[in-house]
Amino acid sequence: MKAERTRGLPHIVLDWDGHLGELSKSFRPLSEETNGWRIVIDRWYLELQNHRAMIPVMVVEEGCMQNFYTILSKNDKEKTLTLRLDPYTDPVKTRGVKRSLALLAENLFGWDSSIQLNKHNLEDFLRL
Repeated sequence: MKAERTRGLPHIVLDWDGHLGELSKSFRPLSEETNGWRIVIDRWYLELQNHRAMIPVMVVEEGCMQNFYTILSKNDKEKTLTLRLDPYTDPVKTRGVKRSLALLAENLFGWDSSIQLNKHNLEDFLRL
């Protein structure tokens, strides 16, 4: 299992002025399987203050399984959502791990049409 270089830690910043509690109601389990990996995202834990969600992810790549969390953080002042890897679970930044962030972001766009892409460092993985 090889890690790939990304400028900085993998992340996606989205412009959005909604409520994370409302967005969480749109969550449905996600999975993606290709020749190279399998990604499963089947739960979403919302913080009581509705400013962060913790999303467990499983990625199987080249026969190796990684379980980790992604964090979706709402910044009310800047009106943004940031999707990033949880530093406490710190998975190896493989292609499948990076694709899992992109997969989740792609689905966020479908859940709320007002979400707009601000910036990211996942050029080879985000399909928009």
